[in-house]
Amino acid sequence: MLKFVTFNIRCVMNSSFDGKNDFLHRAGLILDTIDKKQPDVICFQEVTEPIYKFLKKHISDYGLIWRGRNEDLLGEGLLLMVKKSTVEL
Repeated sequence: MLKFVTFNIRCVMNSSFDGKNDFLHRAGLILDTIDKKQPDVICFQEVTEPIYKFLKKHISDYGLIWRGRNEDLLGEGLLLMVKKSTVEL
C-alpha cells in the first residue's frame, strides 16, 4: 500500500501579500511533515520555479515531475514527487 501526501503550496512568494501563509514561512513545516510521514508519493499544487528548485534541493530521495500551466510548460503548476526506493517512474 502506498502512502500519499498532498500540499497546496500557494504560489505567491511575497510575505507582505500572503503573510504567515507565504511559502517561506511554511517551508520548514512542509519538509518536517515529509520527513515524519515518509510518503511514497507527494503531490504539490501551485508550484512555481523557485519553489520547485527549493523542493528539488531539499528532498533528494524522490524523483520529480513538474509541469507548469503555461504553453511552454513553465509557470505555476503541479509537482509530483515519488520515493525512488518504493516507486518507479
